Amino acid sequence: MSVPSTWFERDLPILEAIIELLNEKRPHSLLSINEVAEHLSRSKEEVYAAAHALGEEYITLREFLTGGDPGPYLVTAVTSAARRASGQWPSEELVIESLIRGVQIAIESETDPEKRSKLKQFLDSAVGVSREVLVGILTTTLTQKIGGI
Repeated sequence: MSVPSTWFERDLPILEAIIELLNEKRPHSLLSINEVAEHLSRSKEEVYAAAHALGEEYITLREFLTGGDPGPYLVTAVTSAARRASGQWPSEELVIESLIRGVQIAIESETDPEKRSKLKQFLDSAVGVSREVLVGILTTTLTQKIGGI
């Protein structure tokens, strides 16, 4: 039996809506599952299922008690993993692909044969390095830059 993927059809659009709505409600606002469902015209049950699937890796979900009864489920935060998954923050892979594409564009538009040759050498070297090495270098660089902000 195969378990169907829910990422593109349910989870990612709901994650994107959560990030969008939290960004609109800044600062330090809480977002109810009902608000997300209404915003997307989806059922509360579907949004609740997605929120639980997204789990602590992507969002912080809390249930609040109202007079002893279970209350609404609220999203209190999104993680950096959520921002990368939604495309709001760049992933290492995306930055590497952008770098390679940028060099390819520069090669195509360069008219000086010597500069063009150097760009091709650079591209060959960058592509020749394993993806893990590039991701490691980029991760270290981004971590230092973000940590220094």
